Amino acid sequence: MYRHQLEVSTISFQGHRDVWLTGTADVMGRLRTYPFMARVKVRGRLSKPGRYGHLNRRRYELYVCELVDPTDEATTDRAQ
Repeated sequence: MYRHQLEVSTISFQGHRDVWLTGTADVMGRLRTYPFMARVKVRGRLSKPGRYGHLNRRRYELYVCELVDPTDEATTDRAQ
């Protein structure tokens, strides 16, 4: 679940809660067009534990390289 608002850009997945989200300018621009909370599928790199995000309040950071378009995935799944 992706969440964004003033000084917040986080994602929760696979037991990780409130992971700071960053990425390429293109991906971040596209993510900011989503509603305040949205279910998204992304590909990226998860950091080692540390201090990330606004006021260093997040333990992990996910650097997003790609926003997976669910319509592309559905088309691929049907073709296989």
